[in-house]
Amino acid sequence: MNHEEAIMWADLSINIQKTFQNTATKAGLLLQKGEKDEAMKILDASAELANMNQLNMLGYMLLQQGEAEKAVGFFELNVKRNPEIANMYDSLGEGLRATGDTKKAIKMFNKSLSMDPPANVKQNSIRNLKELGVEVSS
Repeated sequence: MNHEEAIMWADLSINIQKTFQNTATKAGLLLQKGEKDEAMKILDASAELANMNQLNMLGYMLLQQGEAEKAVGFFELNVKRNPEIANMYDSLGEGLRATGDTKKAIKMFNKSLSMDPPANVKQNSIRNLKELGVEVSS
């Protein structure tokens, strides 16, 4: 892939209209090039433009990149913006678990379960709690 050309096209798109998609694309390209500091700045700008699902996606993308602390920041922002959505607490729990903060992770998984989440979110929270040694009834 020609990263320089791809970044040029992303910049042109950003100059026309800054959106979540074009800023996140540029940040991803910079991460691929190893330009982590610049990518993180752009990801912060992307987060401001992101809807709930996009912000969650950013968090998981960062988890995959080994950037758990940064991911937790995005998951926390999503909880702040969407406190009524159980999945936001489940995702924050996963981020906290990745940082090693199991006490807070357990709290978030339990919060998610207390909100009567959709089946897939419920299963994920229960699975994570069990893996963390917490007794949970299905």
